[in-house]
Amino acid sequence: MFFTYAVRNPVRKIRFTDRTIDNLAEGSYGDAMLPAFCLRVGKRRKTFYTIRTGRVTTIGHYPVMSLADARSRARIILEGKYAPKRSITFDAAYAIYKDTHLKGYRPYTLYQTIRLIDRYCGKLKSKALDTIATQDVTNLYKGTAPSEANHLFGVLRTFFAWCEKHDHMPSNPISKLSKPYRETARDRLLTNDEIKAIWQSSEGLGEYGAIVRMLILSGQRKGQFGAFSQDYVKKDTVEWPGSAMKNGEKHVIPLTDDMRADIRRIPAYFISWGKPAGRLKEISGVDDFTLHDFRRYVSSTMRHLKVPIDVTEALLAHTAGSRSPIQRIYDRYDRLPEIREALKKYHRYLRSEVLEKRRVAA
Repeated sequence: MFFTYAVRNPVRKIRFTDRTIDNLAEGSYGDAMLPAFCLRVGKRRKTFYTIRTGRVTTIGHYPVMSLADARSRARIILEGKYAPKRSITFDAAYAIYKDTHLKGYRPYTLYQTIRLIDRYCGKLKSKALDTIATQDVTNLYKGTAPSEANHLFGVLRTFFAWCEKHDHMPSNPISKLSKPYRETARDRLLTNDEIKAIWQSSEGLGEYGAIVRMLILSGQRKGQFGAFSQDYVKKDTVEWPGSAMKNGEKHVIPLTDDMRADIRRIPAYFISWGKPAGRLKEISGVDDFTLHDFRRYVSSTMRHLKVPIDVTEALLAHTAGSRSPIQRIYDRYDRLPEIREALKKYHRYLRSEVLEKRRVAA
């Protein structure tokens, strides 16, 4: 399959042989034996192409395609015996991508990927992939929040890499770029007063408020409740399948009395994060926090309550730390009594020391 796009970079003329191609540095080169037959050497692959009437036609990749075969195909194109096809549009490639590559994604990751592309990539939908330039992509996340911009960048870099791999476009336009914003590890530890203000302010925020309280009560990840099935809720446990977990492993936690009311309010997919998050910060007066900070609060409080670190790790589904993979498998059920006691101890602390004897289950 051949693709055409506008010529961009000048080429250096050399005589193509297998030996010279194997030792070329990154850059673009023209074959001294066949004018307009060229090779682009990137970090991961070497691509044969031709330049004809100001247009570049991608032929194939070395060494999957031999030099002799590439030169033969180049002659056909340059003699005008083959009319190269344009690449498919962004929207057409995206449809294939959803039906194939995204099938293996975890529910929340799948939801976020589709949300980001659908929300920000409208201007690219009708464009042929081989006409999309780097600036077309970087313009999409200008003016967005740093976290949102970084997530959009990651989603699009993966999508364009898939397009390049499946020969839907000649190259990934953002393969050489870094994330728009530098990410630093957060060390924000919420205080008891801040947790109290957030909890009380969440009570009028419907499903979002229920998710907030479940995160405070359980220390789980936002994504575990962003795409949630009530089938995960058993008689006295909550059981996430590996497909719903960041580490790909099944995760089981006790279902305590304090959690029962709110967990039944969690929808299958929660999509409106931004507006209620802003409302929660406005009402509570606590503006410098993320939902992930609740995990750090739970972990720190468990340590304050003298809960063994391995019990806390089992609750939080930490894959790093003191437990081996085999231990984690046994921990799913063998540690449940210890985790249940730890959660009860933590919930009692929340009621007596943080929420001032308010009922934890709203």
